[in-house]
Amino acid sequence: MRNKGKLSEKRVIWIIFTLALTLHLAFAIMEFERSGTSHWADSWEYWDIGRQFADGNWYPSRIIGTGESFVVVAPMLPILVAGGILIFGTSFWPIIILNALAAAAMVVVFYLLGRELFSKTTGYLAAGLSMLDVTFYRYITQVLKEPWYICWCHSLYFFWLNTSKAIYDYVMLQVARYLSPCSSIRMRGILSTPPSFCCS
Repeated sequence: MRNKGKLSEKRVIWIIFTLALTLHLAFAIMEFERSGTSHWADSWEYWDIGRQFADGNWYPSRIIGTGESFVVVAPMLPILVAGGILIFGTSFWPIIILNALAAAAMVVVFYLLGRELFSKTTGYLAAGLSMLDVTFYRYITQVLKEPWYICWCHSLYFFWLNTSKAIYDYVMLQVARYLSPCSSIRMRGILSTPPSFCCS
């Protein structure tokens, strides 16, 4: 019976993830066909730095501001952009699909948090509300850190709930130790330092 329960739980998680991914991808297709990159601002900076990374220039100049010859954002997102360019060319869709995956994963994390903190019913409610929250849709068609940052922070919180504080503190210390030297650190909440490599 226990194995059957675990299988059922996995099925629930996959259903939530698939539904969330379908909704976010459908929105991305409609929104990008309608607006394209007309509403991009900071997205161009992440995209251009990624493009320069793909060209082998690891000291890119900015296209926004005064053209300083240094990276002023954390490099993980531009590295993902560079990887997409090297594999798929200059299409924006690889990063849009990755954003949709991050947003769908975030819905699952909200379900797990609601279930862990209160009950399965709360988890379903949290997942449903997050699927309807327009805040999470607005970043899908842009090259921005927000989908990754929100998903990362809540995933860390869920990890903390399921481990002892001593283990969590040790893991976070190692993450901060190895990733922070490569990041531009900004204080954005209590979990800002470890994910700063990905999101600052």
